[in-house]
Amino acid sequence: MQFLHSTLASFVWAYSVFRQFFSASPGRTAFVVWSTATADVARILALLLPLKIIILASHPGVPAYLPFIPPAHKNAGIALLTLGALLFYTFTVYLNHTAERASGRAVTALARRLYPSGLDAGRLFQLQKTFVDLCKIAAALLFILLAGALLFLANPSLLLFLPLAALLALGVTALLLKDRGTGRSPLQVWIVSKHREYVNVIATVVFFGGFLVILVPYVRGAESNVIIGVLSILVARQVIMSMDHIARDVISLRSRQEVIDRLVFSSQEPLDNSQKIWVTRIFDAFPRGRVLELAAQYLGQTASAPGAIESIWTDSPSPGIYALDILVGPRGERRPNRFRVYIYTPAQAKRADHQSQLFDLVAPGAICAPSIIASFEVDQFRCLICGAGDGIPPDAKNWANLRSSLLERIWSYVPPSACADCSPSSQALLPSRVSADFIQPLRLAATNSREMSYVDALSANLEFINEQLDSQPLVLHNPDLARLAVATDGPSHLVMLWGRWSLQPLGAAIFISGLMEGAPARLESLKKLRPDLAHRRWMGDLQLSALCIKLGLHIQLGEFRSGVTTLPGIMNFLDTTLRNSSEHAHLRA
Repeated sequence: MQFLHSTLASFVWAYSVFRQFFSASPGRTAFVVWSTATADVARILALLLPLKIIILASHPGVPAYLPFIPPAHKNAGIALLTLGALLFYTFTVYLNHTAERASGRAVTALARRLYPSGLDAGRLFQLQKTFVDLCKIAAALLFILLAGALLFLANPSLLLFLPLAALLALGVTALLLKDRGTGRSPLQVWIVSKHREYVNVIATVVFFGGFLVILVPYVRGAESNVIIGVLSILVARQVIMSMDHIARDVISLRSRQEVIDRLVFSSQEPLDNSQKIWVTRIFDAFPRGRVLELAAQYLGQTASAPGAIESIWTDSPSPGIYALDILVGPRGERRPNRFRVYIYTPAQAKRADHQSQLFDLVAPGAICAPSIIASFEVDQFRCLICGAGDGIPPDAKNWANLRSSLLERIWSYVPPSACADCSPSSQALLPSRVSADFIQPLRLAATNSREMSYVDALSANLEFINEQLDSQPLVLHNPDLARLAVATDGPSHLVMLWGRWSLQPLGAAIFISGLMEGAPARLESLKKLRPDLAHRRWMGDLQLSALCIKLGLHIQLGEFRSGVTTLPGIMNFLDTTLRNSSEHAHLRA
């Protein structure tokens, strides 16, 4: 029952988040859902029509299930069906493209409604990812309804089988995950930790059952339309894939619930008086042409030379940091030299200092950062001039892959030990934050003896856990890595903002970056770039810092109950590690 209640609660929560997006931009949200579902329908037709064409072309005449094609015009019918397949495929591509554009506008509308004073690039990326996942879920549900209407006419038996199979799979899963008071069995651990593989197994079994339902009438010799049978298989496959995607996306969203709730359900007041004062002061300090004159001095250019230097204000992804691009070169040149000037308000000046400390220790090119040309102050504002490449953010369509590639390159750099001395107290290394006092609130949230034993075991093994965390490889973590904070530079890219960097264990950085799925494979890829990772593994090793940072985030946010739910994972780590380490066997509580 707990699993069923949790599943229902997940869908109710997802609906409440989707309703927030829909209320901010109902037209665009509805269009994204409709176009995505319609694209799935068009994709099925684009697959079905070529099959019809092959059957028609190989038949000596015209099959009985194509009565609308006169035998005398068979070739014309083939040509028309071919054209139709091409049109459906093109229509699918067009719908996906327009849905992507509409989703960007819908996210912008919600961001403006929730955050009138601006939203940084990292949270904007999380908002967009959440919107896309929710729209996929809604589109999958809409497609299932449309497919149900089609199967009602084409194959009622299959229509009856699919929902029954889905309910049966849900019931079996609830039975397998039932708490029997003896701890999780190996099968339960596998289902929870490998939920994607488990969902794949369920989807395969359901599809095979649906295939048998379609096959039975043909085996019995009943008169059946081959095209209807093929259509039923295609529809069944797409319906099961839609169910699979719904389960995956809901699980993914639920794992990010804390982040999403803070983004979607928090409110931000419009600019207060102090913020308005700084907006006014920045325009007083930098009248038109003022930044251009200052930049020209540091770039060795002459502002009076016709077309030699010009400025373009650009949007900064971080509130309190303003930006404009300086273009140097003859007017109309295809690729002039471009530099970016960042203007930090006094409240954000510490970011400029923190970034400068990093670049004193690390060559910017080693971590995809821009070179710093100059730093100066105007009134109370800190200004930085840096290279900007082409100054254009990367394409949103390829951002997920590019972000993964940039993170891998940044994490492949081994930060010097001196970086630890530059970290402010608010970004202290993970081992120094996992202490007895820090985990004390978990005792308030433990509801039974088993959970209390987890807290006791964690407290008893803190020294060992911190030893393990201390030995883990560190990477540079940049929370400002988002699409609008990246500029293209020919074939490469520059991560423009580094004012909030910190050192994190690799596992913690992977968790914070939302890349837990596929973490073992990512570690194997990094081993080719970092020799110090050669003997590290994910399970029972680097995964610990990911679990601890997750626990720390829950505690910092006052989510003590959620913090307790992370303890079984840490206990599994301790069981595995201590079982294999007689040296620390006595530490087990």
